[in-house]
Amino acid sequence: DGLQPHKNFSLFFSPATYKFIGVIDTANINQTQYGIPADRKLKNEFGNVLRTNYKRAITKEIQAETTFGLYTNYDKLEVDWETIANFIINRYMSARISVYLRYDNSALSTTETPKIQLNEIISIGFSHRF
Repeated sequence: DGLQPHKNFSLFFSPATYKFIGVIDTANINQTQYGIPADRKLKNEFGNVLRTNYKRAITKEIQAETTFGLYTNYDKLEVDWETIANFIINRYMSARISVYLRYDNSALSTTETPKIQLNEIISIGFSHRF
């Protein structure tokens, strides 16, 4: 009997990752906001990535999923964490709550301090089958 992967959980790790960032239109977009030097349009870097995903049906009417991602080039750090909960209210209505956190200190100048960004979305949907 072999080791079976868990159907609700996944884990990905890459110790050697290549990241490419490019800004073609530097006349209208400030490429330094993306960590690209002022005299260039492209940036290449190497680092590592960790990603996890977990899904769970809490009840028949409530499903939850969370995704976590981390990238580092051994100097700067990018973290993304998203959690989504789907609710079935009745056969015509559903609701969704989404919370997304992001931390990124890779595109900052030396005078700025990194901040945590938060995005929350609550939605209600209506459905009908024909």
